[in-house]
Amino acid sequence: MRLTVCHRWQSAIPLASPYWEAAAGMGVWWLSPASWSDRLAIWLAGGIFRIDRRGLPVQLGSYGPPTVGSCPQPTDLAVGLKVAGDFWVFSHRAVYQAAEAWKQFDIARVYGVPLWADWFNDIPQWSGEETFYRCPSPREGFWAATNGRHIVLWHPQILGPCGRVMHDGSLEMAKGLDWDGSRSFRGEQLPVGVVINQRVEPVAGSAGWFSLGLRYENRRL
Repeated sequence: MRLTVCHRWQSAIPLASPYWEAAAGMGVWWLSPASWSDRLAIWLAGGIFRIDRRGLPVQLGSYGPPTVGSCPQPTDLAVGLKVAGDFWVFSHRAVYQAAEAWKQFDIARVYGVPLWADWFNDIPQWSGEETFYRCPSPREGFWAATNGRHIVLWHPQILGPCGRVMHDGSLEMAKGLDWDGSRSFRGEQLPVGVVINQRVEPVAGSAGWFSLGLRYENRRL
């Protein structure tokens, strides 16, 4: 079974966090925290947080006190964001695989991209050596950043970096992410579903393929 980042961090990141104390005692309105220790505390308390807003509260309901040393299941919800008016949610399995892609492309930090793309900056135990800066995207609908040699692509409906454009124009996909050459992808970095009427509606189609929402349009640079 795929582990989660919480399993990997269980003894590595201290939980000296006000979020931990609040989660242990009552249902709260979560903020989107910048600190990875705060994010870990939210996850261990059974919560999720948004990756497209910072400093704004998101109501998640009431959760009981976390069990010391417990970790969420890979299929539990971890993060969410709003795209084209819909609220999309991703699992802990998606977070883990997105972190693997971050490591695959040797990313330390990325600048100039939306919040949902740069929230992985400095992820403990996964960060690489390279710094990337926003650049014109060679693929319509995707955001892009370069380190001067390669271009890495992001999309709001794929968690974490999804591919790297090489010098010859070829595309190296993130490990475990399949692409049909058009608009459809398959893999663990994709959303679990979209929230409709307070329920998560699955979005994967036949054989696990998911078509990126056509309503989302990237700003052209």
